[in-house]
Amino acid sequence: MNRRKLEATTTYLAVIDLGVLILISIVGVADGLFNWDILPPLLDKIAVLVIASLSIVLGGCVLVSIMINISVIADKLSQLVDREKPE
Repeated sequence: MNRRKLEATTTYLAVIDLGVLILISIVGVADGLFNWDILPPLLDKIAVLVIASLSIVLGGCVLVSIMINISVIADKLSQLVDREKPE
């Protein structure tokens, strides 16, 4: 498993997901403030489901990215300690 490629992919997905969430959230807040009623009630519930789903995916991507980065840091520290250890 290539951890660096997986970390780069999850970070990229998290950034894209965050951008989509921000855009949808701004439109949703504006819809609530100005009473635009952009979506009918059923589609409004689906939009809330999409926002919640994207938030869960974003949280998962961030957690995976953090876990992989901690693993890479641990490997690098282990290599550094092994290199510095007198033989």
